[in-house]
Amino acid sequence: MNVTETKYILFAIILFALISRLWGIGDVNNFVGDESEFIPAAENFMETGMTVPPTAWLHPPMNYFLTYSSIKAFGRNPYGWRMKDVILGSLSVLVLFMLAKELFKDVKIACISSLLLAIDPLHLFLSRSNYMEMSSVFFFLTALYFIVLYLKGRIASLIFGGFFLGLSAASKWYYLLSFAFLLIFVAGHKYNEEKRRWRNLVYIFVVLVLLPLSIYLLTYYPWFKRGYDLFDLFQIQVEAYKVLQSMKLDLFANAFLRETASSPLEWFIRPLIFGALIKTEGAWGRFFVLMGNPAIWLLTIPSLIFLVYRNRTYKDRFITLLLVLFVSTYLQFILVRRPIFLYSALAILPFVCLSVAYLLVSLLRMFSKSVWSFRLLLLGIFI
Repeated sequence: MNVTETKYILFAIILFALISRLWGIGDVNNFVGDESEFIPAAENFMETGMTVPPTAWLHPPMNYFLTYSSIKAFGRNPYGWRMKDVILGSLSVLVLFMLAKELFKDVKIACISSLLLAIDPLHLFLSRSNYMEMSSVFFFLTALYFIVLYLKGRIASLIFGGFFLGLSAASKWYYLLSFAFLLIFVAGHKYNEEKRRWRNLVYIFVVLVLLPLSIYLLTYYPWFKRGYDLFDLFQIQVEAYKVLQSMKLDLFANAFLRETASSPLEWFIRPLIFGALIKTEGAWGRFFVLMGNPAIWLLTIPSLIFLVYRNRTYKDRFITLLLVLFVSTYLQFILVRRPIFLYSALAILPFVCLSVAYLLVSLLRMFSKSVWSFRLLLLGIFI
């Protein structure tokens, strides 16, 4: 593939991602899903510092900043409620392309990774609603991109990596275990460099621990203005963890959400499809449809096995990083005691797309050297 063809393919993928996420988001002119909680919570928190409704305090408040800004920019209407995820979802496709290109030095893997994310039904669904997951995933992918650039010597500073890690943690706690492994990975890489070894480790700690922590604390500024302090925040974080861990399925008010409860062990071994009627329009109806892409998701485990096999042969540190991030993120969902819903698979989805793209391109190279074979593969995936 030449540079011009790559640009055209990437442009087409990003354009499709944006149009498919934007198209029709204003057709349902009322709160759907958890929007009935998230929208009032964002306005209450930003204007008064209060965490209302009652369950709003269980999650970090970054989504409230984003939702409030979206409402101010696009109005208190379906576009204002949902546009922030339309934008972040579309940008995630672009960031995944850039990340894949850096990880594997292969534009074909980058193109297929971004295409898989652009067409995934779960990513599409959550990009067209107001959910906390989208911002957490986008910020983590962006942080990872800058960290990989730093490890490759393409940039001299880790600050952007630490900054976006902080935003990700302040959106949702999905990647806390991955943060720890990522910190160890970066520190281990720099420790092997003899020059300024301990100075590098101190720098990494400051930028990847203290900076994200500072950003996390800053997102609670409206709450601190009401007279609370760091000890109060520590207490509610501990209590939030306990409440989240002890939740039972019947405590969730959203009936459709309760139906989507699933074991993470099921996600990549059988198709999972959940639907619910939003409203009728004559002989037609509008539905929530929450599902993955079975043709791709069922390739996840074979892809991981293939990555392990290739890594034993080539000892690629970035394949190692991908495997570690996938396992550490997935492990959180497997070990947690509370009910897990299908939408949480979004946190692992970028790693699924990277792994499956790596497998597909590797198989393509084994069986065909034709330029047209890659184009046909892209078309086949899209169809």
